[in-house]
Amino acid sequence: MRASNSVRALLCMLFASIAGCSGGDLPGPSAGGELLITTRNAGATTDPDGYTVTVDAQRPRAIGTAAAIRFGGLAAGAHRVQVGGIASNCVLEGGVERIVEVAANATTGVELRVTCGPPTGKIEVRIAGGRPDRGSYSIRLDGGPPVPAPASEPVLLDQVADGVHVLAVSGFALGCGVAGGPQREVTIHGQTVEVTFEVTCLASLGGRLLFNTSRGGADPGHLASIRADGSDAVDLGAAGEAGRGQWSPDGTRIAFESCRDGVRGDGYCEIYMMNADGSRVIRITNSGGFNPTWSPDGRRIVFAANGGLHLMNADGTDLTRLTVGRDESPDWSPDGSRIAFSRLLDYSNARCMLIRFDPACPNDIMTVQVDGTGLFAVTHNTPQLHDYQPAWSPDGSRIAFVRSGVGFPAALFLVRADGTGAAAVAVDGDIRPGGPVWSPDGTAIAISAEGADGATDIGIVPAAGGAPALLTRPGTEYPSDWR
Repeated sequence: MRASNSVRALLCMLFASIAGCSGGDLPGPSAGGELLITTRNAGATTDPDGYTVTVDAQRPRAIGTAAAIRFGGLAAGAHRVQVGGIASNCVLEGGVERIVEVAANATTGVELRVTCGPPTGKIEVRIAGGRPDRGSYSIRLDGGPPVPAPASEPVLLDQVADGVHVLAVSGFALGCGVAGGPQREVTIHGQTVEVTFEVTCLASLGGRLLFNTSRGGADPGHLASIRADGSDAVDLGAAGEAGRGQWSPDGTRIAFESCRDGVRGDGYCEIYMMNADGSRVIRITNSGGFNPTWSPDGRRIVFAANGGLHLMNADGTDLTRLTVGRDESPDWSPDGSRIAFSRLLDYSNARCMLIRFDPACPNDIMTVQVDGTGLFAVTHNTPQLHDYQPAWSPDGSRIAFVRSGVGFPAALFLVRADGTGAAAVAVDGDIRPGGPVWSPDGTAIAISAEGADGATDIGIVPAAGGAPALLTRPGTEYPSDWR
């Protein structure tokens, strides 16, 4: 009996921290309670994959957006409730973590009230390359306000609604651009999308540009040449009124068009030839013509006149008709096999003869073999669009041209010689491009760059697109050749 009392005393000491010991039996466990957690959506949209709920760091349990879940066997007292999986476009009232008091032998309810806006994601933008001294660019999302974008540092655009967006970058240094153009289409589905713009800049360009220049007023326009960096301008005005000049392949002569002897009754002027320094001007046509272009071997010249393209020897002899149609702006392919040109297509029963830019009169880029066979339509326009001024790339793989039309501002385009892959060359800035001329190495294109103020200068833009480096000079200028 005495030993039994000793054991009882020892047990009382061991359980003293739990409950007081007296003459009765040991106490049983405290009565448990439960949590009833429900979710309620209060927004216009819902979180598509629901949420997770964790009580006291136990294993998370999934719950839908309008559902209920029970956590039983909980001791009376405070418990930690954590909610996970809240989408970026959703907000949980009261936060994702809270302390809940559970009563003994009772069910305690907790409502998770979630408000969701339109689904959103993020866009991380990085601008790489360019010139090392470039400080910052600007990016715009869907034409919104510009956001500064430091060179080589990522910029995070968050809370971007799900769907398709247009991201654009600007602020290129002169002569710099982005392959594929400065715009990207980005599709968001609640995730983070990374977009990188690789900026490339023109190297130091060599060669000389031949161009038309006019000061307006009584100046009908004449030819001049200049280095691609804007230096060493040579005025050929002593040779008289001239336009659309092109050097011979050996660089010793220039073929050009001129109305110095008056405009013919059919509206055409004539083709002339002079030495590269502007001396010894001679007329080589007597039946009208414009847009002269040399063959790569320097033996012949193609030009437009009298409803078609014509071929002649470089001295004006052996004149033959190449095409029949409203054709202009011929350009000889580098391998000498084909000639690209712009053709006016008349879908209005000769109305185009009276109204040159009637909407029913589109222009397409065509090519033809030098014997007049193998006519091929490179572009296929609707009546509202006009493609003109084609220019072969030095390797003969692509043709640059200008496209404009009703509701379509003038834009520089490139297309493969087989007619595939037509795409605009993004020219940064408020520029109306015209008259494309390739650099000898094919990395750049010279254009006539008409600004918002109406001034037209020579612009040099990377073939991939970008900000044109302007050779700004007094008057109006149009490039016509580069060698």
